[in-house]
Amino acid sequence: MNSNFICIFFIGDILKKSFLTTNLIAHRGIHYNYLENTLGAFKEAIKKNYIIELDVRLTKDKKVIVFHDNNLFRITGINKSITESTYEELKEIINIPTLKEVLNLVSGKVPIIIEIKLSKNFFQLEKKLSILLDNYYYRFAIQSFNPLSILWFRINRPSYIRGYLINSICSKNIIINRFFNSKILDKILKPNYLGVNLQYLKNNKIKKLRCKYLIIGYTINDKEEYTEYKQYADNFICNIGKEPYK
Repeated sequence: MNSNFICIFFIGDILKKSFLTTNLIAHRGIHYNYLENTLGAFKEAIKKNYIIELDVRLTKDKKVIVFHDNNLFRITGINKSITESTYEELKEIINIPTLKEVLNLVSGKVPIIIEIKLSKNFFQLEKKLSILLDNYYYRFAIQSFNPLSILWFRINRPSYIRGYLINSICSKNIIINRFFNSKILDKILKPNYLGVNLQYLKNNKIKKLRCKYLIIGYTINDKEEYTEYKQYADNFICNIGKEPYK
C-alpha cells in the first residue's frame, strides 16, 4: 500500500474522532442541580459547552430511554426494573427522557457519547439505537463494556465512532480477557478509542495501547484527580461540579 495513502487514511481517522477531545465530558450531564441523565442536566452541559455522556437502556415495550441503572431504586427508592416495565409505567414514577427527546434537545450543539448498557434482548437495543442515530446528523460516539455490542456496530454501522470500555486489565472472564488482547482489538473490535478506568491509566499495558488508540479516562470526581491523571489520557469523563477542572 502506498505510504502517502496510509498517512492520509491515518490523518482522516484522527480528524474523524477529534471532537472527542474538544472539551471535558460531562458524566450523565451536569447534575449538581438536576438529576443525572435528565434534560435539565443536559441543558446545563450544553450551556457550559461540555461534551455529554449518557446511558441508554431498553424498556419492556422497546423504548430507548436515557437511564443508567436497570432499576429505579437508587434514584427513587422504588424497586422497579427498567427492562420489566413499560415506558409509561416508569414515567408515572420519574420523568425519564427517551433518547429521541435528548437528540432533539442537543441537535449538534455539543457532541454526545452514548454508553450502551447490557441488555437481555439479543442486539435489540443496538438495532433500535442505530435507527435513531442514522437520522442524527451531528457528532456522536457509542461506547460499551460489552465487546459484542462494539462488534455489532463495527459490522453493521462501521461509520459510527466506537469506544470499548475497560474496567479491568485482568478480568476473571476469559472471553473479556481475549477481547482485551491487542490483536483482538486491532483485528476484530477495531474501536476508535478506549475508555479506561482511572486506576489502570498508569499501567504499562494501557500506556502502550495509547500509542494506537485515543484513551478516555473515567470517572474524574474533582480537580485533584484531574491534576493527577491528566497526563495519562487524551480526555476524561467527569462528574462536573460548580468549579472547573482546568
